[in-house]
Amino acid sequence: MCDLMTCYRREIDGKSRITPKTARQIRESLAELSDSLQLLSASVGGVADAQSRATLSFLAGNRLNREQFYVLLATQCVEWTNKTVGLSDFDDFELFDLLRFEGEDKSGYIYLAPDIDDLPVVDPKDWTLQFMSQTYRKAIIAPESIEWRRLSPRQRAFFRKYLPETVSRFIHEEPVRVDMRELVYALKALKVHLKVRRKLNVLFRRGERKNELVLELSGRSKYAGLLTTVNCIGDWKTEALAPGASFRGFVAHPPVDETTCLSFRNGRLHIGSWSCPARPADSESR
Repeated sequence: MCDLMTCYRREIDGKSRITPKTARQIRESLAELSDSLQLLSASVGGVADAQSRATLSFLAGNRLNREQFYVLLATQCVEWTNKTVGLSDFDDFELFDLLRFEGEDKSGYIYLAPDIDDLPVVDPKDWTLQFMSQTYRKAIIAPESIEWRRLSPRQRAFFRKYLPETVSRFIHEEPVRVDMRELVYALKALKVHLKVRRKLNVLFRRGERKNELVLELSGRSKYAGLLTTVNCIGDWKTEALAPGASFRGFVAHPPVDETTCLSFRNGRLHIGSWSCPARPADSESR
């Protein structure tokens, strides 16, 4: 716009190349266009500020209002809509707000898709994008890391009626909680042997002491029987065998949660939102 005004003043205004009436009309039109662009610029700046505030609020785990939700939806920062969930009769924001979870240890929005951990590969040098990806992961919560009893009665009724297939993804038994760093450290202590003998399994069993979880190598190998222990909150009531190779990626890229729920159900071992195939242990398989 500045270049256009400069060109008009230098090449047209006062040059007698067009009639005075036409020159006046052009000058008035340019002034009107300039004012309109300034108003548009202010509006765009306001939308950008609103988008920034909504993004920061979302990443901080705060509850969004309707305006913030639609700003993030319009800028493709969130994906929750009635169509993506498959419930077209619901208002988008009401559905989004219904998926809000607030607990003592975490808060955010329940992410129903199974690809919660499929974050894009980030260049280690791009620390800003890496930080944003990890922060976004904290703002969304998989059903596998939420206890069913901690949902509100309205939420439980909603899932039973409209999304019954999702009900089984929540934690229904009394959970066992472990410190993520301690668990990763324990698995790292076993990892050197898992590299050598890929067919080894990891047995998760109750320890001799109260609030103790044992991770023991199992299989036909001289390394079988090596174990490490982890402190836990709750009573681990089963013995589950999981393939040792499954934990190599888990140790390399562990979830960002400080504490997490540990459970064994439906043929899988669940550590927070991460899971791998597992089976009950018996005397023969061990």
